[in-house]
Amino acid sequence: MNAYLKYEKELSFYTFALVVSFFSLLDFLINTIFIFEHYNSVKEFWEFLEKDWRNRFKTVFPINKNKELKYIYEEILTIRKEYRNLFAHGFMDKTKEIQILISLPKFGLVPISYEYLNKKLIYLPVLLINQSEAFRIVQIFRKFLKFISTQNPYKFYTLYLKFQFPIPVAQKEIYEIKSKMVSYKKFEQYLQEQSELETMILNRDI
Repeated sequence: MNAYLKYEKELSFYTFALVVSFFSLLDFLINTIFIFEHYNSVKEFWEFLEKDWRNRFKTVFPINKNKELKYIYEEILTIRKEYRNLFAHGFMDKTKEIQILISLPKFGLVPISYEYLNKKLIYLPVLLINQSEAFRIVQIFRKFLKFISTQNPYKFYTLYLKFQFPIPVAQKEIYEIKSKMVSYKKFEQYLQEQSELETMILNRDI
């Protein structure tokens, strides 16, 4: 029993780290896709950033036009509510104390105070994710990453990011890059050539 509990705790810690990292990546992807798809001005971009997470996601991913994407979105939203928000922002209360989670040996992450819950105490000494739930989370994340890596126009943007080029902010630059997205193979070849050119410039080979 102790060995299984230790395994589940370790699995939970890795899964929590994965969840937080995934949503950081997702925010970056959402912002990048918005720039390529909808960017017109800096002001408009800041207005987009001020929208809530759901609206920002739906702005760049039309979930009502794709059943698979809608399913993935709903699953991601559930993970975000049940895990990401909990560990990124804590529990919500007026005193703010219960929002702070601390690590206790043998108990895991617990709120610093249960005072806010004294009328209806919800005791959560150990916040763990079991193996099946951890695998489900990983599976959903993989489905999303596979989707944006294989579907138009997202596969072009993810390919661009793999080459680690700066995100364009000028409309002319965005247009020039998108004009190269004739086919995936040709765009990959173009990015490879640009990458090699930049390397040569940095190394002062030309």
